[in-house]
Amino acid sequence: ANKGNILDNSKRSYLFLILVFGFLFNACGVRKYLNEDEKLIKKQRIKFGHTQERIPNKTTLRYSLQSMAKPKPNSYLLWTIPYRLSAYYHTRDNKNYGWFKRWMKNSLAEQPALYDSTHIAINAQNMKFFLQRQGYIDADVNVHSRLKKHSVKINYVIDFHKLYRVNSYNIFSKDSAVHELMKQHTSESFLKPGSIVSQNNYDQEVERIGNLMRNNGYVSFFPVYVDQLRGDSLGHYRLEVFQKDDTIAHERYTNGSIHVYLNDIDAHPSYRFRDTIQGIVYHYDQPSPYLSLELLSRKIDFRSKELYRKEKIDLTRVQLGALATLRQVTITPKLNQSKRRIDYDITLQRNPKYGFNTDLTGGYVTLASDRSSRIGITGSTGLTHNNLLGGGEFFSSEMVGGIEFNLFNASLGNRLINTNIQFNNLLKIPSFRANMGLYNVLHMLGFTSTAFQDNLKKSANTRIQLGLQFLNFKDFYSYKNFEVELGHEFIFKNIQYQVNQTGLVYWSPRTFIGFDTTTTNNPNLRRSFEPRILTGLFFRNIAIQYQSPLNSKAEQFTLLGQFESSGHEVFLANQLYRWVTNGDTEFSLGRIGDEKLRFAHFIKLDMDGRYFKKLSNFASISARANVGIAIPYGFRKNGGNVVPYANQFGVGGPYSIRGWETRELGPGGVVPSNTSDRIISFAQKGDLKLELNVE
Repeated sequence: ANKGNILDNSKRSYLFLILVFGFLFNACGVRKYLNEDEKLIKKQRIKFGHTQERIPNKTTLRYSLQSMAKPKPNSYLLWTIPYRLSAYYHTRDNKNYGWFKRWMKNSLAEQPALYDSTHIAINAQNMKFFLQRQGYIDADVNVHSRLKKHSVKINYVIDFHKLYRVNSYNIFSKDSAVHELMKQHTSESFLKPGSIVSQNNYDQEVERIGNLMRNNGYVSFFPVYVDQLRGDSLGHYRLEVFQKDDTIAHERYTNGSIHVYLNDIDAHPSYRFRDTIQGIVYHYDQPSPYLSLELLSRKIDFRSKELYRKEKIDLTRVQLGALATLRQVTITPKLNQSKRRIDYDITLQRNPKYGFNTDLTGGYVTLASDRSSRIGITGSTGLTHNNLLGGGEFFSSEMVGGIEFNLFNASLGNRLINTNIQFNNLLKIPSFRANMGLYNVLHMLGFTSTAFQDNLKKSANTRIQLGLQFLNFKDFYSYKNFEVELGHEFIFKNIQYQVNQTGLVYWSPRTFIGFDTTTTNNPNLRRSFEPRILTGLFFRNIAIQYQSPLNSKAEQFTLLGQFESSGHEVFLANQLYRWVTNGDTEFSLGRIGDEKLRFAHFIKLDMDGRYFKKLSNFASISARANVGIAIPYGFRKNGGNVVPYANQFGVGGPYSIRGWETRELGPGGVVPSNTSDRIISFAQKGDLKLELNVE
């Protein structure tokens, strides 16, 4: 029966290939559909010609110019077969096609890229305008077309000539107060001497001026009040900031009254109660407000009688919006022109106090290594509280359970493969607490800036985590894991930080006969399954994440980084004790059976860089490079120091190198049994990882 299936599958594959190749070779005859005067654009290239100096950002510039060469030439297979164009001509009449031709028309067909001299001239003109905006004011774009009967190749030859730069820059205004403000901040300009005279730099300069004005009381300042950049051939440029009109200067505003209204859910509050803290008036309809007024006062970054600053209004909106207790934050400014004052009404809509979530997922996979069919089921249920202690604290508690079993190919006793149960708890406090001195020391040593410290104190959340886990791989190993961590999370300059300063992890593994018999000759692997205590008093671990916005080349970059350290304070204290006592005592926390419960001493770095590029509406490319290293240290002799198994690196699985099982790739190997009842659990882990994939 199996042999017959193989033959049937082979016949189907050959038939499919014959149909596909027949269609592709038929695609070569698309020229018969063209009119006598129609030509297909086969290729459009950007060539750089004359320039007086080195071209900065040459690759980006070429890409931008290439994107202006429209229409884009049709897609070709093996550089000769216009398969998508053929699909267009085969389906362009609106007949009632079957499913295959409908798929061709909707997903594969591509309209012909026909040559039009008028459109090509417009392309060249757009390129010239673009180059002038980049500082190549004298640039020329010449078009060279190689015409054939039904095709054309087009070259756009770019003559850059001179790249204009700023020699001197003067910003001024007839409004004396504005003129003085501009002079005080000239060093922040994007048009300083030596900079390129580009549209991008000019736009950034206009934006800088607007932000500077709106952050110094000029609430009604707009970009139309900034003149065009004017200069001469020697590079002397000037920029004027206009008055509101020829005789009236711009008005400067201060903050007036600030009223905060705490709305409950689906209610029409009467606001019977009010309180005032730091000049901010709070209105609420219960004897006690549902959220701490002191907390709200810290999150509101502006005060009455201060000069209006837009950045403080925006920061307030972000800080209040980050509170889990609040569903919606509305800041309504009310302009009082006669008094040159802005009054504010801030309305805070409350989130439901409790949240409940549940989830159930399943998966099915057939493994070639042991010809088994596996089913995995994972379920979770959780409870959240959005204001646990009345100060905006967010609490979540979640139970997660999963099993994997071999449904079809194993005997009844061997069907269960692994079990995983987790109980996770998180308390997030919307303020910076439990500093432990780490950030102050880093600031004193020059590793962090004053702006970083200020951001930390204003916007950081304090996190307390407590987790329990039990995992069991049938016949191989199981372990229990308990962890508690205290740290902070915050964002600075578009980088997300999560720092756990204090942490304690108890890892208790147990091995079974299937594991013991396969690791007899691997003492380091066996040693990594000894019980361990992982500690950190002033520092435990840090994780960072950065994702760039999609740039003009449809590219995006992501960086994930983690650094972990365990046992360094204990190690230093142990070294000091040895030096004082002149002994060789190793600190431990008693015994488990015949083994000491030792502290784990290691450092670990894991960096993950990702690249994404959108090629078209139908295609994209992504690449990933993951590098990690873990270094153990301590007191044990003869290479006895190892990183605990749970903290080592593994490769393979759905979130790593797909096509292999979790931890299947790596040092060592496994020879699968010929019997389908054998359950293989891979344990290949290591202290060094290099992982690359592209798709």
